[in-house]
Order: sequence, then C-alpha cells, then structure tokens
Amino acid sequence: MGNVIINSPCKVYVYNNTYVTESQDVQTSIDFHRELQKLHKENKKQLADFFSKKDLNSKAERIRNCGNILTFKHYKDIGITRLDNASLCRERLCLNCNQVNSREKAGFLIKATEDMDNLKHVTLSVKNCKGAYLRNTIETMKKALKYFLRSQHIRNYFQSYEITHNKKDDTYHPHIHLLICDDNFVLKARELNKKWAEAFNRFSGTHYKWLSCKIKQVEDKKIGCFELSKYVTKPQDFNSKTIPILDRELKGLHLHQANGIFKERLKNEKTLQEKKSKEEETYFSNFDYEL
Repeated sequence: MGNVIINSPCKVYVYNNTYVTESQDVQTSIDFHRELQKLHKENKKQLADFFSKKDLNSKAERIRNCGNILTFKHYKDIGITRLDNASLCRERLCLNCNQVNSREKAGFLIKATEDMDNLKHVTLSVKNCKGAYLRNTIETMKKALKYFLRSQHIRNYFQSYEITHNKKDDTYHPHIHLLICDDNFVLKARELNKKWAEAFNRFSGTHYKWLSCKIKQVEDKKIGCFELSKYVTKPQDFNSKTIPILDRELKGLHLHQANGIFKERLKNEKTLQEKKSKEEETYFSNFDYEL
C-alpha cells in the first residue's frame, strides 16, 4: 500500500462479478462505488460486533477503524501525492481488505500472464452443503483437485476458492476457479464433469455421475485475472448469520495457490515489485514532503 501513487487510478473495478471500467459512463462508476461503500460500512459493523461478543475487543476496534485513517505524503517539488499508510485490519472477512487484496492479486496475475496464450478458465463445483460441513467439503475438494490435476498432467495453473451462500435453503456453495496454461488440456465440458465427479467421489465416498463444471477460453486477460482474484464470497453474502460460520469454517484454509509457471512468474513479479518499491523509496527520500 505504501507505494500506490494516487495520481494513477486503477482502470478496472470489480464487485460482485461486475466490472466497471473508465470507458463506461461516470454515473455507473459513481453508483457502483456508493453501493460498495454501503456494504463495506455494514460489513464492518457486523464483523466488529461478532468479535466483540467473543471478547476480542482489540480486533473489533481494529475492524471498526479499517480504512478510516489514511496517511498521505505530498511532495510539493514534484507534484506527487503518495499513500503512505492505511489502517487495514487484515481480517479475511473484511470487505475493505478483500477489495485491497483482490486488486493486489489481480495486478500481479495480470503482469504474470502478459505473454501467455491459450489460457483456460475452469470452474469446478460440488453440491451445496450446510455450514457445519463447509470446511470438510472444502478439504475434500482440495484432495480431489490435487488428484484430478495429477491425473490430467496439469502442472501450470492458478487456483482460487469462492464460497457463495444460498439464502433460500441456507446452504453454502463452494467452487474452485482454475486458470490453466496448458496446450495439452483439451477436455470438453461433458468429459470434465465426469472426471471431476470421479475425483471428488474418490475422497468423499459419494457416487455422483457428474458435477457441474464450466470451461471457457480466456479472451480478456485483465477480466480473467480479476475473476480469479475475487472476494472469498460475494459481498452481500457477508452478514450477521454467515460471518460466524465463515469465520469458523475457513479459519486457516489456504484459498489461493499457484503452481508451475504461475508460481514462478508470480514470485518474480513480487520480487520486481519489492525492488521497485525500494528504488522508489530511495528516489522520494531526496524530496521534502508534508503529511
């Protein structure tokens, strides 16, 4: 966060699978951010209340102040204002921190995939489950995914988990997003459904003949990378009823992972970013600023 130059705004905003770019009308962008701000405000209140009831008052206070205090450095001599510090709580279920993390992951992924061709976006789903079985379901999916990728000889991929809540029957829908860079991966949707069901049955003891899966060619890399870097669940799914369940069931689970060329390139991009940050700090240290 300390190296964000606010004179260069982000070109794409993502929220609830909706993308707003600078080419769209200004009112759409304004309405988009107003809705997001309302959800962020309500989310902070509900999340802080949840931790307060657990007597985790310092954590609750940190959440209440998340994003409220921003410190900027204004360099008059060169006319640049930089974000110096932000009061982020770093909680997984905080919408504000979700947004920051989502943009950061997407930024690294966009750079890592710049010259990659034939990228495929695969979505692997399972049947909805009750909140009490969410963690067990995700852990089973992790084992099944590992087996599935090995059986299909897929080495180059980036994976992320997303969990949505069905209010009607109060169930949770965990699914996996995969970004695959492999010319040998030629499975069609029907065959993919069957192979994924077989892999999941192997570790869950179920007998599904098929499970819902989707596969599509990535046409726009920027949008594709934002889709793989979305919030852990949809913003409107964070509420006083789901927060306790998501906090308990997702605790300690790694929901993003890179492998093969993705792992190598993301590591390189982060190293380059760290180097660039140090160079920027050295450069800006030569100028006076005001907070």
